[in-house]
Amino acid sequence: MSFARLLPRSVELLRFAPHHDSHWVVLRTGLSVGIPLAVLTATGYDRWSLYAALGAFTAIFGRSDGYRRRLHTQAAAASAHVLAVVLSAPRWPQPGQGLGQS
Repeated sequence: MSFARLLPRSVELLRFAPHHDSHWVVLRTGLSVGIPLAVLTATGYDRWSLYAALGAFTAIFGRSDGYRRRLHTQAAAASAHVLAVVLSAPRWPQPGQGLGQS
């Protein structure tokens, strides 16, 4: 089976069909990323936008679970995101340094 057969055809991308309420997930994800980005840009902290966008994606984790389980899932996902940023921060170049320079 070729890889091209696994990809949707362009007609399928434009077709209206049952969506299983996925438009609410898209709306919630767009708002959870867009609002922090707009606030950071408006306040002059747009350099933090990458972290806000990555952190905002925790809103989509556990979307089909109950509230209590979703709270636990989102807390675990948020903790993993924060841990990844904290562990990788010492490896980032400091201002004035290029990549690969110490």
